[in-house]
Amino acid sequence: MGSDGTAQHQSHKLPSGLTGPERMLWSSYVSGQSRVFCTETLDGDHQDNMSQWGESRRIRADVLASLLLGSAEVKQGVIPKIRLAGAWIDGEVDISHAIIEQSITLSRCYFPSGLRLTGARIRDLNLSGSSLHSLDAELLDVDGRSEEHTSELQSHHDL
Repeated sequence: MGSDGTAQHQSHKLPSGLTGPERMLWSSYVSGQSRVFCTETLDGDHQDNMSQWGESRRIRADVLASLLLGSAEVKQGVIPKIRLAGAWIDGEVDISHAIIEQSITLSRCYFPSGLRLTGARIRDLNLSGSSLHSLDAELLDVDGRSEEHTSELQSHHDL
């Protein structure tokens, strides 16, 4: 409520400096939708072709982490969630020791710098089909479903 007793309208503005794919992800998150960057063909999404994915599929790690840590204003009545497929995550995602109430799906994504989940508590986690340089998930607590069975891990894996 405003100082005059009237209801204040929450702004759902996007932060400045986001790239096109990051704006799409941010908008999808605050509206509870999925964002798919995959192509129509399995060959185009195969890990051997990641170098050809280009800027249209890149999401900076700090933008993804900001969403997961609650930086976005979510539309009233919407349950936010990260449902991202086929993205190149640029930089290490570090959400260590965070409590994340929403479901996280990062399927067929590429994490060349890794993912740090040390001591985090997450509702649901799906990394199926993703390729991670490293995963640090020591003391990770997943309340619900956890799927990593088809992920490729290129380095250490602390659980």
